[in-house]
Amino acid sequence: MVGSPLPFSELVAPPDPKEVWLDALQKCENENHVKKILDTNNKYSYGDFMFQMDTWLSYGKEFGATRANIADKNLQRIVARDMLNNGLWRHWFTCGKIVQKSLGAYPYLE
Repeated sequence: MVGSPLPFSELVAPPDPKEVWLDALQKCENENHVKKILDTNNKYSYGDFMFQMDTWLSYGKEFGATRANIADKNLQRIVARDMLNNGLWRHWFTCGKIVQKSLGAYPYLE
């Protein structure tokens, strides 16, 4: 007799901890589903990860970030993940602390 099949729970890969962290950050930053907001520093933030234009253009440059695509949901996620991979979670000061308290530090190592 062939061995019994693995239970379903063992066939499903666990979620990527970086994606879980990104999801939580995105939810915190955009809990009201606002696409543009004036921050306390008198600068606007845009999109799901609430990027300010200077941050967007600086850190998103290598991914093709422009003024026109600052609210691009997929590109924002790519740029945010790259920033987090480089230890830049403090760019999301309040939500970064909230997510860190809930999930622990962002998992830097692959």
